[in-house]
Amino acid sequence: MLGNLTKLDSLDLQNNYLTGFIPPELTNLTQLTRLNLLQNMLKGSVPSSISRLKKLEFFDCDENKLGGILEMDSFLELKNLQYLFLSLNDFYLVSRNNSNATSPQLVDTGLRYCHLREFPYFLRSQRRLEILDLSSNNIEGQIPQWMSKVSVETLLFLDLSNNSLTGFDEFPVVLPWSKLRYLKLDSNILQGSLPVPPLSTFFYTISNNSLSGEIPQLLCNANSLSILDI
Repeated sequence: MLGNLTKLDSLDLQNNYLTGFIPPELTNLTQLTRLNLLQNMLKGSVPSSISRLKKLEFFDCDENKLGGILEMDSFLELKNLQYLFLSLNDFYLVSRNNSNATSPQLVDTGLRYCHLREFPYFLRSQRRLEILDLSSNNIEGQIPQWMSKVSVETLLFLDLSNNSLTGFDEFPVVLPWSKLRYLKLDSNILQGSLPVPPLSTFFYTISNNSLSGEIPQLLCNANSLSILDI
């Protein structure tokens, strides 16, 4: 039935206790710019044919029971995509290291509980991100140096909490995101001295780590801070 609504440009099915699988015929709705499946009980996988929705700007399947392996490439083919929410499901998100891929320029991306083991490669090309949530994954080791160049002038919210991060690879003394307001680094295994947030930051939490040494004098310059949890 839904597959016949080929002129539909927005479909919002959030909070409906929907069960079963995402119907493959949804990908016949090639005029869709917005598809919202938030907070249902859908299972199975996200159809790879989602890449047919070339006009899609917004996709949200947060808080379902979707499983299996989900290829990030299916979304990276959607050049108009700006808002992508895949959090709180049971799937394993796979992001291939494809330097030739031209990714869409995302604005808001939520990838909590996606079983990620490393920083997704597609982030290297992101220049417009305002919100990035990679919390509660299995990301290990250092935050790569290239992350210091991701959306430097636009990022407002960054959550890397509840991973297994150990530190920063060749980052500047003060973290580089010039407009950052909200920074969560808590519940990792960060070592060494306390990272200094940008002057714009008003919320900063870095508790439950393995930091050492003195609190840097530069932290006293962060006069926008309203909440600081060390």
